[in-house]
Amino acid sequence: MQNNNLIKILKTFSRKEMTRFWEFTHSPYHNKHKELRLLIDYLNDLFPAFIEKKTNRKYLYKRLFKNEAYNQNRLALLFTYGLRLLEKFLSIEQYNKEGFQRHLDLLRQLRSKELYTYYEKKLPDLKTDVFNNLEGEVNNYALTFQMAKEKDLYFNQLYRTEYNRNLEEKQAYLDLFYFSEKLKDACEMKFRSQILKSNFDLDMVDEVIGTIENHYFDNPSLMVYVSIYKMLNAEDTSLYYHSLKIFNLYEQQFSKSELQNIYNYLQNYCIKQINQGKPSFLKELFNIYNSQMERGLLLVEGYLPEFHFKNMVTTGLRLNENEWAFQFIKDCQSLLKPSALENAYSYNLAAYYYNTQQLEKVLDLLIKVEYTDIRYNLDAKSLLLRTYFDLEEEEAFLSLTEAFRQFLKRNRLLSEFQKAGYYNLIKFSRKVFQIKSLIRYETKKRLKEDLEKIKFEIKESERVFNKGWLQGKINELFGSLHL
Repeated sequence: MQNNNLIKILKTFSRKEMTRFWEFTHSPYHNKHKELRLLIDYLNDLFPAFIEKKTNRKYLYKRLFKNEAYNQNRLALLFTYGLRLLEKFLSIEQYNKEGFQRHLDLLRQLRSKELYTYYEKKLPDLKTDVFNNLEGEVNNYALTFQMAKEKDLYFNQLYRTEYNRNLEEKQAYLDLFYFSEKLKDACEMKFRSQILKSNFDLDMVDEVIGTIENHYFDNPSLMVYVSIYKMLNAEDTSLYYHSLKIFNLYEQQFSKSELQNIYNYLQNYCIKQINQGKPSFLKELFNIYNSQMERGLLLVEGYLPEFHFKNMVTTGLRLNENEWAFQFIKDCQSLLKPSALENAYSYNLAAYYYNTQQLEKVLDLLIKVEYTDIRYNLDAKSLLLRTYFDLEEEEAFLSLTEAFRQFLKRNRLLSEFQKAGYYNLIKFSRKVFQIKSLIRYETKKRLKEDLEKIKFEIKESERVFNKGWLQGKINELFGSLHL
């Protein structure tokens, strides 16, 4: 039963959510099925440990129905009812979080029952909820459009003869909602097209941008997204600085979710430029990460995701901001999820020690830690490979590269794309290591020819992880041959 959808969803619940669902099940308004209450009672007692033995079909059936003969269809139907009730519970929980929608639906009911006096008494609640939702956000036009639409329906239903601007407001907010969503989707489609190597239909975007620039040039939200869309579509990197400037002017007017979205575009643009060989964007990326960190935008449920932690350390180290990186690792490790702490802390501290050439400390950290997460396992092996290379530990280096190769061969979770990148790292690092070991025995001419050949192979290879490091080691060897 571990793969049953009812149990799979319940496994994601907190204790509070499970208790609320249990209460929901026992409400006669929502559920009159007595056997279903027995099932949820049993699952509530098991929570959170839904172990295989106690959720086995026959075991579970016996607990629910005592000495009755096992009936697979009866149990299957009961779980189907349970799943339907759980889906209803999740929908209502979401509905309860949305005060605006509740107020809007109440007004619709009051209007349909022609309770106009009470309607006008409750209308301010809707306005209050709209502005509560809009706090710190300049572009939630969906709510203001729905409010204007409801007010106009009410006005029209009463056949009032006095002048009213509800219909005009509805149209104005509808335009803003359309332009805003069109721009956001256009930015997202442009971004995804670069990741997925595919084209999206972007009809009418140019017309929308022209309209915005002519009629809504004083709207901060729209103008920020116009600048981001242009940035994503152009080779001219000056548009990045233009977008950043406009965004910084109006940053305080955006909600947290909008800030995260916009920073994500700027962040990924910087990464793209770095990958295209523009190292000046490393500093930009570093600044963007720090801006988000200062505003708490990188935290998810109070924790700093480990990939953000790693990316910030890596960016700092690539800028040789070593002291900053060390302090960040020490100060921010407490923000990591407990389950991710050991891997993230050990790997990133080892990366700092490598960058500061404290190679023995790198070995102490990487050899002792068992990396259960495959991403850290791969990163740790790559870092260990570079460390043995620099220490000229030939036996350890060759042994590691062979073990690394076997690990890639056996692992079924890795894509062929990933495997190719690591296989090439192993292959080229072994070749460069071999040349390094032959410097005292081969002629300079032969060594230079071999290095040129490897340099060309690396350049022509579609995927090589740690390419910059390999190219740096080749350049070091070229330098030593000219001495």
